[in-house]
Amino acid sequence: MPQDPNPAFSGSPNAYLVAILYGQPGSPAAIRLLMRLQPRGSLSLTVGLLCRNALLGCFASHDLTDDLLPSSGRSTFRPLVVPTIAGSGQESTREAQVHTTMEPYDDIEPLRLQDIRDALIRQEDTIIFALIERSQHKTNDICYVPDDPSFRNVMAPGDSFLDFMLVETERLHAKVRRYTAPEEHAFFPDRIPPPVLPVEDQPCLLYPANVNLNQRIKQLYRNKVQPAVCQAGDDRQYGSSVVADVNALQAISKRVHYGMFVAEAKFQAEREEYTRLIRAGDEAGMMRLLTNEAVEARVISRVRRKACTFGQDIVDVAGASANGSAAAPGADTSMKLNPDAIAELYRDFIIPLTKEAEIMYLLQRLGNVKVAYHGHPGSCCQQLAVQQCGHTQGAAASSQSSAASATSDCVVQCIDAAGVAAAIMSNQAYYGLVVLEDGSGIHPGTRALLIDSPLKVVGELTLSAAYRLVSRCPLEKVRRVYGRPEALRLCRSWLLQHLVASTEQTQVEGEAGLPPWTSRVDEPEAAYLVEQFHAPPGGFGVVVEVGDAARSLTRCVVLCKRSSIGAPTGNDKTLALFAVENEPGRLAESLAIFNRHSVNLTYIQSCASGERCSEDLFYAEFTGHASDASVSAVLEELSRVARFVKDLGSFPDPSHRASPPCA
Repeated sequence: MPQDPNPAFSGSPNAYLVAILYGQPGSPAAIRLLMRLQPRGSLSLTVGLLCRNALLGCFASHDLTDDLLPSSGRSTFRPLVVPTIAGSGQESTREAQVHTTMEPYDDIEPLRLQDIRDALIRQEDTIIFALIERSQHKTNDICYVPDDPSFRNVMAPGDSFLDFMLVETERLHAKVRRYTAPEEHAFFPDRIPPPVLPVEDQPCLLYPANVNLNQRIKQLYRNKVQPAVCQAGDDRQYGSSVVADVNALQAISKRVHYGMFVAEAKFQAEREEYTRLIRAGDEAGMMRLLTNEAVEARVISRVRRKACTFGQDIVDVAGASANGSAAAPGADTSMKLNPDAIAELYRDFIIPLTKEAEIMYLLQRLGNVKVAYHGHPGSCCQQLAVQQCGHTQGAAASSQSSAASATSDCVVQCIDAAGVAAAIMSNQAYYGLVVLEDGSGIHPGTRALLIDSPLKVVGELTLSAAYRLVSRCPLEKVRRVYGRPEALRLCRSWLLQHLVASTEQTQVEGEAGLPPWTSRVDEPEAAYLVEQFHAPPGGFGVVVEVGDAARSLTRCVVLCKRSSIGAPTGNDKTLALFAVENEPGRLAESLAIFNRHSVNLTYIQSCASGERCSEDLFYAEFTGHASDASVSAVLEELSRVARFVKDLGSFPDPSHRASPPCA
């Protein structure tokens, strides 16, 4: 076994804990220490729970699902054939439709039910200990009342004190990658920040289904579980109560959503039968196939016995040994927690919810490929992401509601390019769509992503969006124009030409991707500059197409983490980054390499090199495939001349393929 990082703490569990929590809680050594600490009999229940919570924080650096895989299945993904590019339509816009020669999620790692059951058995301990801790306090109903004045200084409008604690806890855990693990689900997923740590490449264990039962869990916990384990009343221990609530809710949530691993393992074992039931939408048939009443009975019996054991409160009535290690024969035993309540919790709450999660997962198991994108809903980027999923063909969705419906099915919205990478690395999406350039050079977020990320570029899209001006009044009476910053920038000349010179231009971002008129329909002299796919509501009698006078041309790339880039097609392009010393002639020396090997350099742009002030960084595109002899020779020779070279990916060149504008 590896040596402890600090042997000085070897005799003190609490000192161990302090060293871990205030040192490097995410390090492998810290995790080993915490794993050693948990079973120590000298630890109090509270310290034991702190150890468990610290472990939850540590998981961010290490895959918690390793125990589901044999050691040979934890490292890499099986090769995937590179997508080909397809499209048709006008020359003004190009679209890359990603295809593969195999089902994208056929490379999900094999799961064994016995490994999953072992993990579920361990989770029983966590749930029981968390409920024992919560049972030490009264129900404290005030903590669950939205907008209660006792906590108005800390809560957001509409939140309860429990909601506040859940949000703040989840925000902290999200920063250290908790919710990139497939078994972890936030209660407030729309209020958590992206991770601040790099997201690790995790094994592909599940299809990225949209399953989150946490609101149901929270309601049932409050209305059923808590009254069964806590004495009614108010002891004013509000902080301790909701901290215990958070621990219990997160433990129960993990146990319920672990059912998706069970569903995936059973799907793999009986693929044909489950496929037939899924395609028929036969939920009752799937439930019969999933249910094993004998196993459920054993689970209920086991958790009751555990509750009897863990919940004993030894009362010394006849004297015990000095160190409390053994009670005298006359000692009496009382219970901190009613074992029957725990058994009923599993029978009536956890097991049914787990099977509901399994059914929800299976109903999505044969669904479309998930695509992550960044940008507001309804944008061209979102529209093309939906097209990649197969929900729309050609033009954009006909309405905002249909676009929103498609979004919920197959695309994953992210804050920025780094969020797209995180979604791919954590298997929340199979492909990612990021903006490469939008008229102002290589997008900074994408540039940073391409430098640091192991993801490969497997396709390219060029997006063209046209705009329209809508208002309630004639153009000569318009005194203010609302629009997104990019739209106003692109249409500035057109607006100056067609509107009164004194017309104000007001930038808005919109809410949840909605058009800017949503909250401003009462302004009679206002006009709204929007993408063509936004249909104006009734009452907007003036609709003027900006047309080709102003189009946003945005080039995007498709990312994937599968390592295989496929065979060359004879019509390919390769993307690369390279850095040369900031000295005269260095760039010319590098460019001469392309000429010597007859490789056509079609695009090159200098980029900021960040902290490397002595280097100039360049983004380059050139014809050919990385496995072609000429391109391979270029990359090899360039690596000897340049300070840094990175092959970003090769894929079929979509230059001569086109599709209708994203409008």
